[in-house]
Amino acid sequence: GWYKDSGCLKEWDFGADRIYRDTELYAKWIPVTFKVSFNTRGGSAIDPIAVFYGSKLPDNMNGTVLTGFNFDGWYLDYAYTIPWDLDKDAINEPILLYAKWSEGEYTVNFDSMGGSAIPSQNIHYNQLATEPAAPPSRDGYEFTGWYRDMEGSLPWTFSINVINSPTTVYAGWKAKPAMIVFQTNGGSMISNRVGKTDEILSDQNMPATTKKGYFFKGWFEHPGLFGSLVTSLPGTYPSGETIYYAKWEANDAQIVFEENGGSEVVDRTGKADAAISNRNFGETSREGYTLEGWYTSDDFSGSVITQLPEVFPAETTTYYAKWNGNRAYIQFNSGGNGYIPRYSGYTDEVIVNRTLPVVVSETQSFVGWYDNEMFSGEPLTQLPATFPIGTLKLYAKWV
Repeated sequence: GWYKDSGCLKEWDFGADRIYRDTELYAKWIPVTFKVSFNTRGGSAIDPIAVFYGSKLPDNMNGTVLTGFNFDGWYLDYAYTIPWDLDKDAINEPILLYAKWSEGEYTVNFDSMGGSAIPSQNIHYNQLATEPAAPPSRDGYEFTGWYRDMEGSLPWTFSINVINSPTTVYAGWKAKPAMIVFQTNGGSMISNRVGKTDEILSDQNMPATTKKGYFFKGWFEHPGLFGSLVTSLPGTYPSGETIYYAKWEANDAQIVFEENGGSEVVDRTGKADAAISNRNFGETSREGYTLEGWYTSDDFSGSVITQLPEVFPAETTTYYAKWNGNRAYIQFNSGGNGYIPRYSGYTDEVIVNRTLPVVVSETQSFVGWYDNEMFSGEPLTQLPATFPIGTLKLYAKWV
C-alpha cells in the first residue's frame, strides 16, 4: 500500500484523504515467501519452512540423521544430479529438497595402553571389527585381551560386538614379576627385591654392603662399573631383572713377619687382593737355633706355612717364626783329675740341677771351675740357668 511517511506508519486513505498541495506518497512492500519442503529419504523428519525470496536456507538444515549412514547433502532431484549448496544457493520459488545418504563407516581405534601401536580399522555400520593378527607388546607386561573400557573390566568380543559408532578398544595388561638384584662383588650379601612391573618401591634407599679390606665406592648399573653413580632406587619396579653392581677400592694391606729373635725379614705392603709376585718367605737366622717354619698364630697352632698367599689378604696378616734349639753341651776339663761326662741339652733349655761337679786330687787343692783356661775372673758357683749356644767348656783350677 501507500503511506504518507517514509517509515510507512500512516497509510494513505484514497477514499478520505484530499490533496491540498504537492504530496509525496511512499510505497510499502512485503517480501514474498516460498515453501521449502524436505524429503529426508528415511532420515529423521524436517518440517517444511517458509523462506523469503532471495534468501538462503539456514545452516541447521543438515540436522537430519539416518542411523548407520552418512549425510552427503541436499539435492533438487530424486536422482541426485543437482546438488543444493547451502552457502550459495538462494530461494526464488517453492522447492522440494532430497537428502542423499551413503553407507556409514566408522573408525575403530586400538588403544594399546602403553604397548606397541596397532593400526586402526574402518568398519561399516553394524559390522564386526577384525581382531588384530598379533597382540601388542609391552615391556614387563603380559597381554590379557581387548576391552571396551580402560579399566579392563568389560571384554570386547570380536565375534559378537558390532560397530555402530566411532569406537575405541583398549588393551588389557597384567604386570609380570620384576626383580632388583644387588651384585655385591664379594661384599656382604643383600637380599633381592621382588615385585611386579611398575609396582611402587616403598624404600628407595640403596642398601649398604661391606667387604673386608675394601672401601665401598657405591652402586653402578653397568658391570664394568662405569657411568653415573646410582644413589637411590627408582620409584617403581623396572621390568624384568635389574642388576646393580657394587664398586670397591682396595685398602692398604700388609704382611708382617714376627721373627721371634731371628734376623729381620722385611715386611710386605700392597693392596688387598693384589698379586704377590714372590711368594717365598724371606731368609732369617738365629744363632743356636734351626727354623722350624712360619705359622699364622703366635702359639704355633695349625700347620706350617710354606709360602705366602697368591694375593695380599685384607688388612694386616702376621706370620710367626718358630725356632727349635740346636744341641748344646757343657764340657768339663778336670785338669787330669778324673773324667767328668759332659752335660747335653738344647740351646736355652733350662738346666734343672745347676750344681757344679765335685772333683778331688790327692796331691792338689781344688780352687774352682772357670769358663776360660786362663782362669781369669772369679770361679763359677753354679752352672748357668740354661744351656748355652753350642758348647760351653769349664776348666778346673788346682793349686
